[in-house]
Amino acid sequence: MYVTERLREKLGDLVRALSGCRVGVYAADFGRFNRNLKEYLAGLDVAAIYLPAKRNYDQGFPPERDMERFLAGIDCLLLWGDDEVTLELVQTVIDGGNRIRVVNALRRGHPLSLLNAEKSYRRAALDAWPSTREELQAVDGLSKALLETTARGRAWGEQPPQIVAGLLPFDQAVMHYRGVSAACPACGRALRTVKSFVIPDPARHYSTIFYHFECHEEFYLIKEPYGLVGVYFPVRELFLSFIDSKSWHGVNKYYEKMCNDLIDIFKTYVLYAMEEVEAYMQNAGPSKVLALIGDFSSFGHYVRNELAGVQKIIDAGALDRIDAWIIGKNDHLQVRRIFPELSAARKVFGMDAKRMEMETFRACFADNACAMLVHYIGGLCDLLAKRIDHNHARRHVAAAVAQQVAQAKKHWPLVYVTLRIKRCWISQAKGLALILNALFEEHPGLAVVFDGLPYEQDILSDVLGQLDPGIEAFDALHCTKADTLFWGSNIDLHISPHGNGNYFTLIPNKPGVVHANKQFLDMYLIPGQDGFVAPSPRENPAPCLAVYPVWEDDEPDLHQCDYDLDWRQVLAAARRILNLIPRRDRA
Repeated sequence: MYVTERLREKLGDLVRALSGCRVGVYAADFGRFNRNLKEYLAGLDVAAIYLPAKRNYDQGFPPERDMERFLAGIDCLLLWGDDEVTLELVQTVIDGGNRIRVVNALRRGHPLSLLNAEKSYRRAALDAWPSTREELQAVDGLSKALLETTARGRAWGEQPPQIVAGLLPFDQAVMHYRGVSAACPACGRALRTVKSFVIPDPARHYSTIFYHFECHEEFYLIKEPYGLVGVYFPVRELFLSFIDSKSWHGVNKYYEKMCNDLIDIFKTYVLYAMEEVEAYMQNAGPSKVLALIGDFSSFGHYVRNELAGVQKIIDAGALDRIDAWIIGKNDHLQVRRIFPELSAARKVFGMDAKRMEMETFRACFADNACAMLVHYIGGLCDLLAKRIDHNHARRHVAAAVAQQVAQAKKHWPLVYVTLRIKRCWISQAKGLALILNALFEEHPGLAVVFDGLPYEQDILSDVLGQLDPGIEAFDALHCTKADTLFWGSNIDLHISPHGNGNYFTLIPNKPGVVHANKQFLDMYLIPGQDGFVAPSPRENPAPCLAVYPVWEDDEPDLHQCDYDLDWRQVLAAARRILNLIPRRDRA
């Protein structure tokens, strides 16, 4: 495996460059994930390893917990990664006159970095390739015709029979063929692999998978949940992107720095577990298919894509095509509660998110597994919604919250309002108070429950300060997801910004009013339905009306774009929805 061979070469270069120095080591994350640092640095005069926390491993070196004593006894500070302690160490060295040489083995740009190539990574976008002489030289020896075919998505992977409708063909091929196929970019020869590496996306939103191939040279096919994103050639230090560089996804995700970061993370994780990686690559025994679930940091995508994917696999009778399941760090609703069928799934444990990411990376090694991401493209089905409601919300709601809900249901209408401080309605406090006060005049039995995150408490206080004192209000900002789902299943009408919070009313399928910036609303507008939207695809959706902004800021990133609404338009939409639904108090 070229990547590990090159890392070992760079380790040798590092040791030779620092020979003759009294070296002090601070291992940062490396010290948590790897205990072979002494073997890696064999031949160096390591005076001490700095261990500010007792849980850190000494790696067989003399430990030192006092920073001043640690720095006083060394000529060179060898850092492995970056954290707050790294910054403090470097600043102390600077304040002391830079007497000590500082080397960060895991920082791109340092001459002795283990991650560095002789030249920086080059990213060539296939939608515009080759556009420069440099790009042409970078891909010299690769088949242009094949790469152009790749850009259209036809060069990678056999077309499998449809096992589970709504899963990507690539993932269905993993389930059917129990591995991944690709064509060699140099000769077009058909290749197959069962070797995969699960790597966190640099923004930590979800994982990517690096599938290893070798023919004329080593390369890695890289996939995210939504599809293939590129191919990495480590010998050339070349990243060929399959994402249209002018698309929203390409501009915001697979630009040059992020591609560099992605490759750096891959190399770093390989370095953390190099012996395990090498043993995995040499293991020619039977391979298992390993499915990763609980990966998305976004609650909405977790429900709509991951849980929905599990439901569809069960519906298709295809569970036996997956040998093992691993549950990642973002298991928002505890998938084994929703699906008793996955009771044997292994949960990744760790003291923090990065430890859990590292354990996810290691998951393939134990079972000699080929990993896949469970990602369904389609709508939330009624059966899954019922499972979530029955197996999670109703069984795990707090008793105190259940009592509050019982009190709130004595009112009609019970209005559910979601507060938000990012990508938000900027005058929401004043606007929501005006809307609720107006509705209260028309419906004296009205009550309101406020949803959101705990840091939106100031907005809630602002709304409450302007609210008619006759309106009974309930604070659900500090609820668990089970509690919030239980609230959502018992309301009559919601007023919500587009986002993850929609799922707490989408799962129980409640009618409401949705607001967002124009581009988001346009994505979900139902053609010919007079302003009705589907905030996320769902079977038999309850009616939801869109309210468009009267002003938006000029922020190009849709996920950061604030806006303002005319509260009278929101009120009109809420009245319209109330006229469409039966009065619960008269049932």
